[in-house]
Amino acid sequence: MGMEDNLCLIFILSTVVFVIGVGAPPPRPPTKRANDPSPPPPPDIDSDAMKVSYEKYLKEVITLLEKDENVKKKLEETDITDVRSGNIGEIVNGIPSDLRTALDEAKRKEIDRLRTYLRAQREYPAKMPSVNSPEFYDILGHLDHKNYKTFESSDLEKLVQKVNFDIAAMDRKRKGDFKQYEMRKEVKARQKISDETDETERERLKEELRMRKERHKEHPKMKHPGRKDQLEEVWEETDHLEKEDFNPKTFFALHDLNSDNVLDTLELEALFEKQLAQVYNSTDPDDDPIEMAEDIARMREEIVREVDNNDDGLISRDEFLNYTRTAEFEEDDGWDTVDAQDPVYNEEELKAYEEELRKEEDNLKSKKEHLRRVKDLRDEGRQMKKHQTL
Repeated sequence: MGMEDNLCLIFILSTVVFVIGVGAPPPRPPTKRANDPSPPPPPDIDSDAMKVSYEKYLKEVITLLEKDENVKKKLEETDITDVRSGNIGEIVNGIPSDLRTALDEAKRKEIDRLRTYLRAQREYPAKMPSVNSPEFYDILGHLDHKNYKTFESSDLEKLVQKVNFDIAAMDRKRKGDFKQYEMRKEVKARQKISDETDETERERLKEELRMRKERHKEHPKMKHPGRKDQLEEVWEETDHLEKEDFNPKTFFALHDLNSDNVLDTLELEALFEKQLAQVYNSTDPDDDPIEMAEDIARMREEIVREVDNNDDGLISRDEFLNYTRTAEFEEDDGWDTVDAQDPVYNEEELKAYEEELRKEEDNLKSKKEHLRRVKDLRDEGRQMKKHQTL
């Protein structure tokens, strides 16, 4: 599971400045010129320059840890259950002093980034989340804010726990949104058929729907994401290199677009776009771009599940190269796209959703009728006032 576009949960509470000890000055009101009747506009704290995801901090920590062979070995030998729960803090103990210094500096930079955002928030408190809101964990969950000077075992544990928490939350939301989209599409198709009064035309619409689904399934067999055959296809079709010259080290370097020694969500999903273009045609009304996006995400999840040993949602260079030496990498058992899977919903869920849509539609009609009556009353009032004036 990747760091979806990912992990941009970086708001910080104004009161936290005293907890993390960054020593910001007391709050002060925005400056205002005497002849200016309105306050100055707030800074664009949601811009890319201001709101930087903690993914950058995550990548820096991982890169630093994997530079040390002993740490790398410990990570590889750690049980996956401990990784997912975040019980890996002890790995930080006993690391070389130069590595610890680098980790300390990475954490200090992350706190400085949060402090920059905090200062803007303090100027415009209306933008701040509540102290007791869920945003608190979103803001500070990825580090030990009680100690702002050094990177300790608690920082690594919190970082891994936060990554897994966010990945799981984003995947749940994506799958939930896709399920709702598929149900809405099916309800709409069935409604179109049931609204048709002519029996012959109704049967024609049913057959047309069935044929559309069958036509979409007529595409080349998909290769298993992340296996040798699939990557060789990328090597040939995207990188325009000869299949017999396939080299895992070169392949990784070509697709590690920002040269940070890890393949992140966007870099991984780019590996599947060419292959899925054989399944989804943007000019074909039978092909659904929403389903293509879901297929890309599912393929990314699969390669991460198989290759990401430390469960950080990223695939490091070493993880990738180690995987290419396994027997599994050489096997290709194919891959089923969304259209070849069973529906993501059952009939009971579909009926419940259809009823929910019907209630929403009735509620909307009721509101429209209310607004129409209000308008009629206003018009009548204007007419009466006009006659009285005359």
